[in-house]
Amino acid sequence: MNRRFKKPGTHVDHSQRPNLIKHQPNARIWRADITYLELRPGTWVYLSSIYEPKVHQVLAFKIGRQMEATLVVETINQALECHQKPQYFHSDMGSQYTSNEAETLLERHQISHSYSKQGYPYDNGSIEAFHSLLKREFAFQTTFLNFIQLYMSYRHVLNQCNDVFTDHKNSSAKLWLTGINTADTLLRYLSKQHDSYILNCQSRKA
Repeated sequence: MNRRFKKPGTHVDHSQRPNLIKHQPNARIWRADITYLELRPGTWVYLSSIYEPKVHQVLAFKIGRQMEATLVVETINQALECHQKPQYFHSDMGSQYTSNEAETLLERHQISHSYSKQGYPYDNGSIEAFHSLLKREFAFQTTFLNFIQLYMSYRHVLNQCNDVFTDHKNSSAKLWLTGINTADTLLRYLSKQHDSYILNCQSRKA
């Protein structure tokens, strides 16, 4: 019998805070989320990402062994180092995002924090869909030997995602994350490209 491992959960420390972007379709928004990645059976690491819908880019990501406020703060700082700050930062109500560390950082940069309704991931649908597809089309199809390989693999795939949009700004690639079929096709393509990348790395080490 295969042993079934339950992924860890998150928790909410505060009552519902407002969704500031609900009626701001033209605002500049960074969408953030944390998702679970299984390194090996029963061992989880955490992918924290920031995505900007207007430019169809993953602006920053961090992978950590612990799901703590520090992971969110480091991801925000990484995005701020390379990109103009947004008007709004939108996330769920998870304790990492409502922590004093994350809130203080956003306040210092005068970025308004918007929140999804608890139990309603559709409020942050674009990045939730991205993480779901990334795991289905890449993570669930890939075996990682260790944390370093997992990190390098995700960095390679996420950079390729951004490259696709940079190279095809006027093409149908811009429809990614606005249509499920387009996202499926792109991530399957990137997964195949990643397989070639891993084989090349192994060949160079041989």
